[in-house]
Amino acid sequence: RGDTGPAMASTTALLVAAGPARSPGLLPWPVAAEGGQQPAISTVVAAASRLERPLWLGGGEPTLRRDLPELVAAIAAATRPPVGLDTDGLPLSKEGVAAGLRRLGVARIRIGLHCGRPDAHDWLAGMPGASRLVRKAIRASANVGMRVTVRILVTRPTTDWLEETVRLAARLGAHAVDLVRLPSVGAAAAHFVALSPRLGLAEPHLHAAVAAAQELGVTARLLGFPRCAVPRAPATVFEDEPIVFPDDPALLGFAAAQGTSGSARPCPACPGLPSCRGPAADYIARFGRDEIDSERGATPGLPKPAAPVFGSAPPPPPPRRGRAPATRLRFVRRQASFPDLGGDPMAGEAPGRLAPVAVLSFDGTSRAVRRAMAKVCQEGSRTLRLEGPGVFGHPQVEGLLRDALRLGIPRVVAVGDVRPLAVLSDRAVIGLRGLARVEATMPVGAEPDDIDAVLMRLKRLAGVEVLRRDAECEDAIPEER
Repeated sequence: RGDTGPAMASTTALLVAAGPARSPGLLPWPVAAEGGQQPAISTVVAAASRLERPLWLGGGEPTLRRDLPELVAAIAAATRPPVGLDTDGLPLSKEGVAAGLRRLGVARIRIGLHCGRPDAHDWLAGMPGASRLVRKAIRASANVGMRVTVRILVTRPTTDWLEETVRLAARLGAHAVDLVRLPSVGAAAAHFVALSPRLGLAEPHLHAAVAAAQELGVTARLLGFPRCAVPRAPATVFEDEPIVFPDDPALLGFAAAQGTSGSARPCPACPGLPSCRGPAADYIARFGRDEIDSERGATPGLPKPAAPVFGSAPPPPPPRRGRAPATRLRFVRRQASFPDLGGDPMAGEAPGRLAPVAVLSFDGTSRAVRRAMAKVCQEGSRTLRLEGPGVFGHPQVEGLLRDALRLGIPRVVAVGDVRPLAVLSDRAVIGLRGLARVEATMPVGAEPDDIDAVLMRLKRLAGVEVLRRDAECEDAIPEER
């Protein structure tokens, strides 16, 4: 139930011992209808006995269980590794609670302190004053001899203070810090764009946080991050921590809601498993692959751009085909060190193989189509082929076709059902001058005369070469690809 895919380095597992959270806030834990139910002690112990690694009892919030002492005692008797408790820490701020847990056999505790700035932590936790109580809980746990790990959920608003938070955790007595990638789950899913940090921008802050932990003698782990998120960090800090759900009906709703987004295709320089699983699919689905595909490693032998010569015209920049736009701050710093880029923002990156024909569809919103155009025009192709069901049927076909002619690609060919062009004015059709050819397909039920009328109008007003792609003339159409 808690399987997260192929094996990756992992020293711990999170065993869900409680369904509900104390307060959902903006944290990635689903709130299900079964929130008042808890798994039976027997099912939690059975799941714990199958795990051969140190585990955290968590969820949800395990301290909401009234039978927590019995649960901890049962797991301590059934497993060899010491019991660890993953908690929001609020009950441990009360006098004697940490000492009581230590007497029960809780030797390890992990407490969420997501930012050193109190208002930021309280905002994420959804509880005013939570930061003050959490700090008291960390001190109290360390004072009674428990090994304390501080769990830091990495979010966009708090990324700038990661190093500060790690240093605060060390001052409070923490022995380790876990920097956790925010998944698109539970309460965090509705705010994923605002909460999830961009990998390229978070990289220097994550690196500074890991370096600060090493400086202070605190063990640091990066949970859920691909290796290319912090390429300078030691490989040993990257881990996955599987979430294990006991086989109990009380947790069915939580298990279904938590799920796992899986992994997307890794970057070109990825070492692969067991060192790196690759980027999370939920991140790629929302933010794209530019930050991942730009990680190709250094390309030896490429000359640095030469300084400009006074009075000479700079050469035209080479195509960017195969050179993903870099959004990494270290890439920007490297480019800034060159005396000149020669008009090429990707100078120093090896070009990929040029495709003679670029293919573009008009599927999607006009904004999405124009974004795709901006990428296509930088690839160096000599022919642009517009095809797909939405080419001539797009609501803004007139403007999109004109924009395609402005991309600087020498030859533009459009293929599709041309009948929607019949409603364009003569002036709009004249504006399509520059199209190299229009190939009209024959949809089922279409009248050849209707299509021929549109083609003749395009030829007469815009001077476009026209072809009708049907059984009679298919062989006469040159192969574009």
